[in-house]
Formats: sequence, C-alpha cells, structure tokens
Amino acid sequence: MKEIMVIIKKEIRNSIRDKRILYTSIILPLIVYPLFLVLPLFMSGKREKMAKEKPSKIGIVKRIADDSIIKTLNSRQIIYIKVDSVDADYIKKSVVDAIVDKDGNKFIVYYDPMDISSQLAMSRFSNLINLKNQSMLRQTLEEVGIEYEWIPRIPLETKVIYPEKKAGAYIFGLMAAMFLIMWAVIGGMTVALEITAGEKERKTLEFLIASPVNRGSILLAKLITTVSFGLFSALLMIVALGLSFRFILGGMFSGMRISFDISFISFLWIFLIMLLTLVFFSSLILGLSIFARSYREAQMYVTPISLIMVIPIIFLQFFTRDLGSWVYYVPLLNSMIALKDILVGETTSNHLMITLFSYFIYIYISLRITSRIFKNEKSIIRG
Repeated sequence: MKEIMVIIKKEIRNSIRDKRILYTSIILPLIVYPLFLVLPLFMSGKREKMAKEKPSKIGIVKRIADDSIIKTLNSRQIIYIKVDSVDADYIKKSVVDAIVDKDGNKFIVYYDPMDISSQLAMSRFSNLINLKNQSMLRQTLEEVGIEYEWIPRIPLETKVIYPEKKAGAYIFGLMAAMFLIMWAVIGGMTVALEITAGEKERKTLEFLIASPVNRGSILLAKLITTVSFGLFSALLMIVALGLSFRFILGGMFSGMRISFDISFISFLWIFLIMLLTLVFFSSLILGLSIFARSYREAQMYVTPISLIMVIPIIFLQFFTRDLGSWVYYVPLLNSMIALKDILVGETTSNHLMITLFSYFIYIYISLRITSRIFKNEKSIIRG
C-alpha cells in the first residue's frame, strides 16, 4: 500500500504540472463547461421575458373575422391579424403567434407548443375566452334577477405533473446528470493519457515498471489517480453551476423551483454511481493509452469514447419518459438516467441494482483487458 501511495503522489504531482491536465480537468469544468448548461437556459429565459413584454399576434381566419364575439375580445396584450386559413407557415414564419378558427360555436386555437411566443399567445386568448364566458354568465343571471356571486362554483386547481418543488428540478436534474457524468469522464481522460502514453513518450514508464513495485499496484495507482481527477473535475463543475445560478441566473429564474431534496443515502448513491462509471471508463482509457505508441495515437484511440458520450445526451433530449428497464444495462446511459432519477426523486431500488450490477460486470471485463495489456511487454515497448 505504501508503494501505491508513493506512485499516486508522483502521478498527481506530475499531472498538476502539466498544462493540458490543468486546462481540461480544472479550467474547463470550472468556467467553460457550465456555459453549455447556463447559456441555453439564459437564452430561453431571456426569450420568454421578451415575449411577455410585447403583445401577441393572433391570426383570425377571414371567414370568422367579423364574428361578434371576436370583436369584443379586446386586450392590450393581443393584436389581431386576418389570415386566409389555418396554415402552419404563418406561425413558422412569425407572421402570427397563433391562429384562431371556429367549428360551429367552438373556437379552436392552433399554436406551436415548442415556441414560447406561440404558447403565450394561446394562453392569452384562452384567458380572454374565459373572461368572456364569465361576463356572459353574469349578464344572463342579472337579467333573471340572480346575483352572480350566489352561484356555487366547482373548485379547480391546476398542477404540473410533478410536485411544485420538482417542476423546475426535473429539467435541471436531467441536464445536470448528463453533464456531470460527461465532464467527470472527460476530466480524468487527459490525466489517463498523460500518465500512460505521456510517460511512454518520455521513456519514464519503463523505469517505473522496472521498480520493485509490481505492475498490478502500478496500474491500480494510475487508475486511482485518473478517477480522483475525474471526481474533482465533477465537483468543480457542480460548484461552478451552483454559483452561476446563484449570482447570474438567480433573478431570471426566480420562479423556477430548482431545488433537490437529497438525503445522505441519495448522496451516497450518486457518489457510488459516478465512481463506478469513472472506474469503468478510466480503465478503458488507460488500456487504450498504454497500448498506444504515443500521446497523439492515444488521443486518436480515446476520441471515439468522447463521441460515444454524446449519444446518450442526444437520446435523452427526445426520450425522457416510459423508458424500459433495458436502459439501465447500457453504460453511461444508465448513469445519466439513474442520477436524474435520484435528483428528482423518481428512483427505484430495482433500477439502481441493475445499474450497479451491470457496472460490476463491465468493470471486471475492462480491468481484465487493461491488466493484460499492461502486463504484456509488447504493449509497453511499442514505439
């Protein structure tokens, strides 16, 4: 154990001195990476604020433009524009934000749910219709001598599908889980390249192997170093994101309840899942880097891993619900979904156990392969 600690100290000391590691493990997660999360939310919030400050453009199909009810629906927040028909191009080209047509006595509002301005236009017109309904009911009751206030009302409350405190947390939790895993792996990647392919390039790996320490201990020390830098990188990203939302986006998203009720047990699960994910990918990267002849060749080998990490992020942009248990068997994807589940309080013990069990198998296989590569003289002396 003493020999392992000596090697770990050496690897950490050398890694801190390397500018590439300083850049990818500290500067990027602390400053650059949070922008990938902060900027989209910032632009979304800014766009929503701008949409609320200007009136909505409601397209009225010409054949109902002279409808008596339409003429009474006046609001400073709405501008009515005549359109020939219900055509999606009117909304896509920003001619109008929403289109109103009529089917018998029923008004139909056509809008784009993916567009903030269109959603707001639909909401504003719906509110006008509701106010008109109340006004007509009040007038009818007064004509027959019944006061409107006497009419019993059915209580109604609207709620999002998640508890209020988790409405904003769901979106943020999903994004935080994706970026947390991704940057943790990337944070340790440069370290892994440097302490293997980098050492081979500098001709210092042979001296290390020739020392009295057995190769298994050397490999374990390098794995611990890589995982440590990955966890540290993830920690820095969490701090940076927290500060960003506290001091930069706090006012803009004051109505968005971004809070997580994370218990100590949940925190341990998050740490364990991240640790297993890092051990698996770090062992793969170390194996590829040891096999490479040079630092540049090692970068070429691990580039596909960087690209593979983007696939789950793209997948989760389109599929976030009703995912089968199979996703918890897929490395990286299972980590992101499991962390999201923990953050928003949707996790199940079954899914967590599947995630852990699958990673134990993946880690065992990857460590066996990496260990064989490290013990193979041909891999070490390749150059």
